[in-house]
Amino acid sequence: MLSECRVVGAAWISLAVGVLSRRSLLIGLPVGLVLARLAAFPGARSSVAWHMCAGVARVITGLGLLLLFVALDLESGFTTIVIAHASLATAYVAISVHARLVDFDPRSRRRQWILGATPVRRFAAITCR
Repeated sequence: MLSECRVVGAAWISLAVGVLSRRSLLIGLPVGLVLARLAAFPGARSSVAWHMCAGVARVITGLGLLLLFVALDLESGFTTIVIAHASLATAYVAISVHARLVDFDPRSRRRQWILGATPVRRFAAITCR
C-alpha cells in the first residue's frame, strides 16, 4: 500500500477542494433565486442552459474545461481542480434552489413576515425546509 503520508496528504487536498468549491453557492444561489422570482425577465428562457449544464456528460464538461485551461495557459493543479469543481456544482445549486422556490407558496412568506421573522430567518425557513 502507499505510504500513509501520501494518503493523508491526498485526503487533506480533497478536503480543501471540497471546502473551496463551496464558493459555487455564491453564484448558484442568486441565479436560482432570480430564475424562481423573476420568471418574466428577458433571459428567462435561457434558464434551460443551466439545466443543460447539469445534464451534459461530465466527460464533455471536463474536456471543455481542459481546453479552456489550456487556452488560458493554466497549469493543471490545485487551482484548476477547484475551478472545475465549483463550475460543475454551480449548475446543480441553481437548479436545486430554483426547483425549491418554484413550488413555494408566496402566502407563507407573507405569514412569516407578519409573525415577525427576519429576512434571513424567512429565507432559511423557505429554502432549507
